[in-house]
Amino acid sequence: MRSVGIGAEHEYVSHRFDAIASNLSQSRGLAAEEEDWQRLIQENADDYHICLSAARDAVLRTITKYAKIYLRSKQNQLTPINRLPTDIFSIIFEFAVPLRPDPWEAPLILAAVSRSWRRTVLEMPTLWARINGYTAQGFLSRVKSAPLDIEHGLRSAYPLKDLLPIITPYSDQWRIVDFSNLESNLPSLKDFATLPATALECLRIAGPAVGNLWRIARHPRMIIPANLFNGNTPRLRELDMSIHCIPLTSSIFSGLTRLRLAHIRFAEADGCPTYQLLRILSACPHLEEFFCGDIVSPTDLGGDMHPTIPTPIHLPSLRQFTLDRIKHTHITRLFLESITFPASLHMKLISAPFEVDNSTSELHDFYPFIPNLDLIHSARIELTSHWGVTGWDHDGNVLLELKYPPGLPMVPPRGPTSTDLATRLFNSLGERYSMPNVTALSVEIWNNSPVIMSQFIRIANSYQHLTDMWVTNDQLYPARALTRTADEFPCPTLRHLHLVDSSIKPKKLLNIIRSRVHHTDNQSSAVQGLCALTLVDCYAIDEGAITELKSLVPSVMTRGIWAPDDTRGLLPCGREYFFSEGIDASAVSLDDATTESSEEEDVSDTDRTDTDDSTESDTDCDTDSEDESEDEDEDEDSDDS
Repeated sequence: MRSVGIGAEHEYVSHRFDAIASNLSQSRGLAAEEEDWQRLIQENADDYHICLSAARDAVLRTITKYAKIYLRSKQNQLTPINRLPTDIFSIIFEFAVPLRPDPWEAPLILAAVSRSWRRTVLEMPTLWARINGYTAQGFLSRVKSAPLDIEHGLRSAYPLKDLLPIITPYSDQWRIVDFSNLESNLPSLKDFATLPATALECLRIAGPAVGNLWRIARHPRMIIPANLFNGNTPRLRELDMSIHCIPLTSSIFSGLTRLRLAHIRFAEADGCPTYQLLRILSACPHLEEFFCGDIVSPTDLGGDMHPTIPTPIHLPSLRQFTLDRIKHTHITRLFLESITFPASLHMKLISAPFEVDNSTSELHDFYPFIPNLDLIHSARIELTSHWGVTGWDHDGNVLLELKYPPGLPMVPPRGPTSTDLATRLFNSLGERYSMPNVTALSVEIWNNSPVIMSQFIRIANSYQHLTDMWVTNDQLYPARALTRTADEFPCPTLRHLHLVDSSIKPKKLLNIIRSRVHHTDNQSSAVQGLCALTLVDCYAIDEGAITELKSLVPSVMTRGIWAPDDTRGLLPCGREYFFSEGIDASAVSLDDATTESSEEEDVSDTDRTDTDDSTESDTDCDTDSEDESEDEDEDEDSDDS
């Protein structure tokens, strides 16, 4: 029994052992596979850790970046400019929009600066209110009810006929309408007759820029209805018409502050434009600026074909009055006789081109009617390639400009009929043009001018309070006319003489100065002689002459004294240097009479060094130049006599 039991137990143990051994062998296989999986998982885990680390770093960098941006934005909000209210920003942006060129770029640029600026710009309809052919489609949706500035200028290549249908529905919002390049193939603006334009403040209508007055005269006029905008423009203040013009009988010509008419050819059916213009001026009592240039009409060819205005037209607010190239002088006279001008007026008269022998169209025809001559304290007379007179008041404001256009033959070839335009103009200036309160006079007269010095002296002597004189771009005239003789003392009240861009020789200048500073016993106590002399770019004056001049005149101021072969800093011919507020102001003040400009000292040192190096040659040159100057002076004296 016992052996049986042992055998059975042995079998049981053996069976269990086999089972365990089998399980162990299977476990070893599973362990190897598990190790492979574990190794793979570990490798993947390492990769995941690397990716997570990189992602964490990227997230941290992004968070840091946005944190810095956030902090920077908070810091920017604390800066003074970002603490301004939106209304202030709106005002600043309004001024940031340029008038021209390309004002439509401004809102786009401002909107690209920052989010807050973009929000502000998008909420400002006025920034999008400048409309042309390229911006109409995109900007009009943002303007809301803001006033519109419509422009179709010379630089626009967008057809006006394509722009009009887009902007017409917004006519009640038009503030400025500028059609400066109306195509000749656009027959009329008749559609504007029924459009409401109650907000319109400025209207400019001009034809193509043909660049030639003869072609302008032949250019066909556009048909513009007299009842433009139904005649209902209560806010219209500025009207500018060129080539094309609204009929002068239109009710639109009322209540204006600025009126400009240029290059307009009226037809006989338009009536007398001069009378119509005077009627318009009387309907604009607050007019500040009036320009009328190159107006042609068949009905104005006769001097008696227009009625006379019974009462003067008072324009107390008028600041600038311009008549440019009005061909018939009776029209100019009618304007000047019919208007009462204020004391602060800037009057500008430009003569029309005419034949030199035709003296009926010269400026002296209306000299007696020019206002405010007694208010002119500074005057400039210029006779170069053109002729002109300019006058300033005591505060430096321009009161008068009389000009002949450039290119007019002021000096014709010499001959029996040498009484040319320049001479006649100077005669008229001395006889009819009284400016009793002038204290400063600037003159520029070319040497080839036929104006004789007696004419110049007669005009200068008429200024009884003259104390300062500028002579610009002069070789001998008119500075030589200031020489005092036994019979005549020109401009006895002159105290300060300025020579600018002058090639006058030292000997001649010394003779002029000696004659004006030497006194006689019977000389009036009011005549004190020359007290100050200013030389600007007088390159012929050497250091020796300056030394002698200082012994004659209490104050000698110089600037730009160079040798003739040194052109550094020389001013161009015709450069206007005059009056104490001008460029050479540092050299005209009598308070600085005891000092010389530093520029003169530097130049003098250079000249002194050059003189030491070539004393003998310079002496010979000076002797020759003085001899030549004496010969020239003798010849000129004989010519004058």
